Amino acid sequence: MNQKECREYIIREWHSWKRKSVPPTWQEKYDFYSWLETNRPDLLSFRVSKNQDKWHTVHVWLIEAEE
Repeated sequence: MNQKECREYIIREWHSWKRKSVPPTWQEKYDFYSWLETNRPDLLSFRVSKNQDKWHTVHVWLIEAEE
């Protein structure tokens, strides 16, 4: 999957994710990312540039999804 496809699926999963806080906390976002690593690693198959990591990329996507 390319990055755009992964983003769409991750955002869909995020919207179905059970959160306790509104807006969600940093920890909830990180817990979700950890869940993806364990349960949906296929959604983290996208490539990132050398100076970024996937957590940072997903974190930005989650922030944008909440706006």
